[in-house]
Amino acid sequence: MTTITFDTMEIADRLQKAGATAEYAKAEATILRDIVSSTLDAKLATHDDVVQLDRRIDKIESLLDLQLWMLGFVIALQVAILTKQLF
Repeated sequence: MTTITFDTMEIADRLQKAGATAEYAKAEATILRDIVSSTLDAKLATHDDVVQLDRRIDKIESLLDLQLWMLGFVIALQVAILTKQLF
């Protein structure tokens, strides 16, 4: 779970200065804190997520390296066949 610093008292004070009642300002500040906290928890990647993604990228890179070698071999074979037919 992500820990964030969210000053609900400052928000409540600003709302009160703007004309809101004290109860409304406190409730609004608490709601905003909960929304921000839940959004961050749902959106941020954890260290385990990054490690898992890194492993998947490594696997894809190794597959692409293999395919690159296979493509190079096929091209070389085609060049050899074409050269034999022309000369």
